[in-house]
Amino acid sequence: MLDSSIKFESASIVLLGSFNPKIFHPAWFASENMVSKQEAESAEVSVVHPEVTAFTMNKIQYEVTRDRFVIQTTYSPSFHVMKDLVLGMFGLLHYTPVHSLGLNREFHFLLDSEDTWHKLGHKVAPKDIWIGILEKPGTRKLIMEGIRSDGREGFVRIEFAPSVRIHPGLFFAVNDHFQLGSKITASGCQEMLDLVRQEWDASIERSKTAAFKFLERT
Repeated sequence: MLDSSIKFESASIVLLGSFNPKIFHPAWFASENMVSKQEAESAEVSVVHPEVTAFTMNKIQYEVTRDRFVIQTTYSPSFHVMKDLVLGMFGLLHYTPVHSLGLNREFHFLLDSEDTWHKLGHKVAPKDIWIGILEKPGTRKLIMEGIRSDGREGFVRIEFAPSVRIHPGLFFAVNDHFQLGSKITASGCQEMLDLVRQEWDASIERSKTAAFKFLERT
């Protein structure tokens, strides 16, 4: 079963816009009843600063700079919790300007043999063209990008590479990217909130389907 070959996975929501990093503190989450006081107090805080905030709380990592907000986890039961947290945070901070949204998923698949690992790399990135240019050429990273099929602004970008976590393994990442429109100034981050609400669950499934379809074809 392909499901059993997934050894590590993660998901993240990335926003590009204009943020105030100091707001995003575990104590603020507790004050707004998004987490309990005990959960906030047990958070592992790396830094809280006007330029960057980074901490881990309930197996979810947060990193916020002036122009980038990232929430991510490697704990799959929390994938849908992240959606609720983003909706809660930016429902309160609805005036925050956000111009781009990335719904991202990463997988590390364990392959059945090193031979399969090599064959997959040769099929996805044929080596004949490199003969005489490189000695023993091998695939390190391949990035493919396609237009969105839903009519929205943005793209879908997929990265394929050997896994650095398991061997013989495959790393497969999907960046489901949405470029937000001209409503930003007028509505703050409302367009982003609508997209997260409407697209997160479907994006999680689309990414997994894309990864499995890729493996089946190779």
